[in-house]
Amino acid sequence: MFATDAELINAMVDGREAAFRHAIATYHNAMLALARSFVGDKLADEVAQEAWVSVMRAASLRTALQPEDLAHAHRGERGADPAAQRKPTGIT
Repeated sequence: MFATDAELINAMVDGREAAFRHAIATYHNAMLALARSFVGDKLADEVAQEAWVSVMRAASLRTALQPEDLAHAHRGERGADPAAQRKPTGIT
């Protein structure tokens, strides 16, 4: 459906419901496993759900996430903090 993570993120930023559904179907199990590693089984579902809510909120802001930043983070690439490289938006 989406050839790259950047394409998926762009679709999410555009508010395409199919993109959110695809992201959840693709990444929810990994997110849940990561949450379990931090908080255990009892709270993992809640933490993962909160993470998805945060993703949706950030995507709806359109300026909060840059597709390149998330694509690099997903691939585990290291380097300078993407937020530090981002140009200011004028929002204080």
